Amino acid sequence: MTAHTGGADTGAGGSSVSGTLTSAQFSGFSDFALGATNDLSTSNSFNAINPLPVELVRFEASREARGVAVTWATASEKNSASFEVQRSLDGRAFAPVAMAAAQGRSSQLTAYAALDRAAPAARLYYRLRQVDRDGTLAYSPVVAVAGSGPAAKVFIYPNPARGSISFLAPTATPYCVLNQLG
Repeated sequence: MTAHTGGADTGAGGSSVSGTLTSAQFSGFSDFALGATNDLSTSNSFNAINPLPVELVRFEASREARGVAVTWATASEKNSASFEVQRSLDGRAFAPVAMAAAQGRSSQLTAYAALDRAAPAARLYYRLRQVDRDGTLAYSPVVAVAGSGPAAKVFIYPNPARGSISFLAPTATPYCVLNQLG
């Protein structure tokens, strides 16, 4: 990736200069952002010019007897307001299951944890929604958690059905209703 900038404006790192920005080779597609790694001026600190508000170093989810434990850690935070743990059955449509207040401003490793006690037994997908104090949103990569135990026994009635069906399941169970055409 190469970008060219120029102009006479000034930024947090000092006067703008024309030049080329070159990155290392990409090994695959993923989220990325550009951030400052040094400060060329004498009046600004590193935190003042780095545009990245939260540096997420770990995001994991694992099934436990009490539910799904979701843990994450940040190396630094700048103006962060909160974290929202979101869950999905299909990896596309996510819903919130837990909230955690952020540190706001921190330059040290901070660990967080949440427990999804209502997690269904099916394969699940989790992501983290990070909200800044100015309302800016960022999402973590998605992690998957394997289903637990045998498939739930579901009772469907009446059989045959005419117009509507009902079903009973011992736990929250994902389902799909198909007609004869699939």
